[in-house]
Amino acid sequence: MRNDALARRAHQVGLDECVITADSKPVVSPKMAATTFEAVIGAVYQDGGNAAVQRVMQSLGFFDHELPAVTSQNPLFPVMNSDAILTDVQTSRSPHSCG
Repeated sequence: MRNDALARRAHQVGLDECVITADSKPVVSPKMAATTFEAVIGAVYQDGGNAAVQRVMQSLGFFDHELPAVTSQNPLFPVMNSDAILTDVQTSRSPHSCG
């Protein structure tokens, strides 16, 4: 995942408010927020494994997408089963065709 996406999510869940910064750098930068988020996910993995990471990421909305549903079927070339293809081939043959 890219740093900007991690930083946005860190800000959305308030993780940036948990970061202790130096007096010389009082604002949590996007890079700091993303790195903190990565560290938290890494700690969850170390403590609970893949299943724990999945649960945390699910609860934080990482798998919620606003993208439209995508299908593997091209509308210009509809998927045909083997029976339909065979029927098309048989009906398109002329008496003079080879094969």
